[in-house]
Amino acid sequence: MRDISTIAEVAEEVMGGTSGSLYSIFFAGLAAALGSSASTDLTPESWAAALLIALENLYKCEQTSALKLADCPCRYASQAPK
Repeated sequence: MRDISTIAEVAEEVMGGTSGSLYSIFFAGLAAALGSSASTDLTPESWAAALLIALENLYKCEQTSALKLADCPCRYASQAPK
């Protein structure tokens, strides 16, 4: 899932701003979800599950940023929107 992690890094470094942060958090969550999948065979179902996890991760970061940013569960917590 290195390619998806790279997308997260590019979004953070090149896009910047709020959009870059949001995309970065989402793609980092997607890479983590796909990387932690028990199956190495990526099916439409496993993609759907990983996308849902990534979206939930984004929501957690968004909610956390209003409360306590240090609790954000993603790698890019420092870039979460405020």
